Amino acid sequence: VVAQVALSVLLVVCALLLTRSIRHATRIDPGFRVDGVEVIGLNHRLGGYDVERGRAFAEAVMTRIQGLPGLEAAASARVVPLTMEREGGRFWLPGELGSERAIDASQNIVTPGFFRTVGLELLAGRNFDQTDRAGAPAVAIVNETLARRAWRGESAVGKRILVGASRRPVDVVGVVRDAKYRTIGESPNPFFYVPAAQRYEPIAWILVRPTGPSLIPQVRALIREMDPNLPVVQAGTLAEMTAFTLFPQRLAAWLAAIVSAIGIFLAALGIYGIAAYNASLRTREIGIRVALGAVRRQVLQLILGHAGGLASAGIVLGVGAAAFATGLLEGMLYDVRPLDPVSFAGGAIVFGALALVASLIPAWRAASANPVDALRAQ
Repeated sequence: VVAQVALSVLLVVCALLLTRSIRHATRIDPGFRVDGVEVIGLNHRLGGYDVERGRAFAEAVMTRIQGLPGLEAAASARVVPLTMEREGGRFWLPGELGSERAIDASQNIVTPGFFRTVGLELLAGRNFDQTDRAGAPAVAIVNETLARRAWRGESAVGKRILVGASRRPVDVVGVVRDAKYRTIGESPNPFFYVPAAQRYEPIAWILVRPTGPSLIPQVRALIREMDPNLPVVQAGTLAEMTAFTLFPQRLAAWLAAIVSAIGIFLAALGIYGIAAYNASLRTREIGIRVALGAVRRQVLQLILGHAGGLASAGIVLGVGAAAFATGLLEGMLYDVRPLDPVSFAGGAIVFGALALVASLIPAWRAASANPVDALRAQ
């Protein structure tokens, strides 16, 4: 019974930690607007497009989408934020020959309307525009963390970075607010954006912000009209897609809750059984105590004290095990410490109340017995 209670306390504490973590995660500001954005995925390779045809088709699709009624903003991006996908991109800061400083960063390839569509604030410089095309000087927009890490105390606008293995020179034309890119709990990371017109990628996500009803059916119909052989890979709201970033935590919380519920039931059954068995063994003793003047409260304390001792031992062991085990969950927790006092206190209180309720029935029955019947029982 002590082992059952200890294991159940461990599971309940973990379930409470994960549940509180998910609640905190839903309140974290991702740095952009999730609600009201719809996403449609395309892979030009599935339509047999090469680079030139794919670039022309992507630009034609965006031009047609911009003319849809009921559209507030639209853009295309290689990566959708908070879908755990990452587009790597190392760059170097210019220096003397052989002394360039390398910085690892992530990147996204976007069209000019991306920042307006997702509500990402431009802090300095300019947005991408129609002049940022293939053949024009390469440009990029960086986030606050990258600007601070590369040019501390200086303006990033107008600086130059060297991108990729070829060390291609790219001019920084703007700085945007930091945001969450892969997961909601990540720390600020260096990130930069490059215009889609200067770097073609066959995989593209179209993001639209409608002013009224959903535009997904209209976008689907438009793509089907332009190329019946190009399938839509995926379509839905940005809120639905970003919810996937918390899927591991939600799954772990549900599993912990289910297993801990089973553990709670078994532990309650065990405590009840022990309390009932203890009361039956002490039937004659209880009869003598009552015959000598013991009151019901004293009999209740006798039975409840034994069951409470078992439960207390299990709670102490369970809390100790949880203090060790919850450290393994640290990577899945958002704004909640592994030794969160609320979760630990909640687990202890649940089983303290459980032990009281489970042992109260046999204790009350023993305290209500007729002393004469109790003395005759043995």
